[in-house]
Amino acid sequence: INAHILPSSTENLEKYKMIVLPIYFMYDEDLILRLEQYVAKGGTLVLGYRSGIKDKKGWMLDDVPPGPFRYMAGVEIKQFESIGKGE
Repeated sequence: INAHILPSSTENLEKYKMIVLPIYFMYDEDLILRLEQYVAKGGTLVLGYRSGIKDKKGWMLDDVPPGPFRYMAGVEIKQFESIGKGE
């Protein structure tokens, strides 16, 4: 499998069949819009379990994961919680 690690701000996303964002916690509004267009045109987006939980300043969102990715991912999480050590 060939993989590219590139700056998202300048890259043409449409030339890729699949984009993987395994640990994309702090999201960028501009990239979200570009990814929405990419997915709408048939591109495959693979997200990690905590993608989109913080804004660019590192603040947690009031929304549940996957936050701004929920429509692209086609999922809705009703409830989530962290499990502490030994639980």
